[in-house]
Amino acid sequence: MKQEQSLTLFKTLFSIVLVITLLSCNNTKESKERVPDYAGTVQIDSGYVKSGNATLFYKSIGQGEPIVVLHGGPGGYFNHDYLYLKDLGKNHRMIFFDQRGTGKSECNINESEINIAQFVNDISVLSDSLKLEKFNLLGVSWGGLLSMMYTIENPKRVDKIVLIGTAGLEEAFLADLNKGISERLNQDDFNQFQALEKSITDDNITKIKDKQGKLLYKAYVKDSTILKKFNSNIDVRTAKLQTKVNVMVWKELRDKDFNFYPELTALKNQLLVIHGKYDPIPTKYSQKIVDEMPNARMVLLDSIGHMPHIEVNALTLKMTNEFFNDKTINNIN
Repeated sequence: MKQEQSLTLFKTLFSIVLVITLLSCNNTKESKERVPDYAGTVQIDSGYVKSGNATLFYKSIGQGEPIVVLHGGPGGYFNHDYLYLKDLGKNHRMIFFDQRGTGKSECNINESEINIAQFVNDISVLSDSLKLEKFNLLGVSWGGLLSMMYTIENPKRVDKIVLIGTAGLEEAFLADLNKGISERLNQDDFNQFQALEKSITDDNITKIKDKQGKLLYKAYVKDSTILKKFNSNIDVRTAKLQTKVNVMVWKELRDKDFNFYPELTALKNQLLVIHGKYDPIPTKYSQKIVDEMPNARMVLLDSIGHMPHIEVNALTLKMTNEFFNDKTINNIN
């Protein structure tokens, strides 16, 4: 019984934290503003890009070399990471976008619209619309796996890559992640989660999903006090659709018995993996990326879990900035 419950929890949790021929696209600006920030002013642009039948919402903050941020999921939304990563806009142009099907990005929720090829293609569509010939990638959780799937298909379009708490690049990691989560949550946690699930209505769904997220994130961080200040910023659309999107994407990958590690050997891109030793995703899956990819390196963080950019925000931003600015990063153990 507990195994079945933990599997259900895993699917929900991963959808909270944790994505070719160019399709036609039209870029419609939603807003362009200058707001006081940092020492001066930082330009913020937002708008929509049409990718086939999908409409993708993006927000761009700052100027300089572009960094496209791929959020967690599948079925996540960029507001989850935006508050913790936007300060990179001091030195770079940070481009956040909601992956198709959740957040402010809309599409039909079916297998022809929610699949790996579409998620990968959306990155090219967005970058073409914003006239980015070459760009950096920053992938969080599922976004790390999506970053590598995109780079494997489009290595010359990507410059550098940073992966934070990345998903593993082979199917075996899913079972290990599920095992790690189930070992860190007790029966009372499962009971609370199920009680919250039964209480969901159209009026309270975002509040309930936020409570469920904080409950389940206990398995993802060593210092659970950080969750008291954590704000999921979840929206109604994501709350309703994230699990559907999540299940569809993982089913496709599982059906293919995915393993992308062998394809890393041909990549010449520079890559930095930031991995917490307390992450329920075992370190070995990040280590395999470094072992297979010629220009990859990893920083291991003691007592840090799945979300270094939230748990040790200043340190994670410092290392990320140093990497993108070609400065030496000291390994932290």
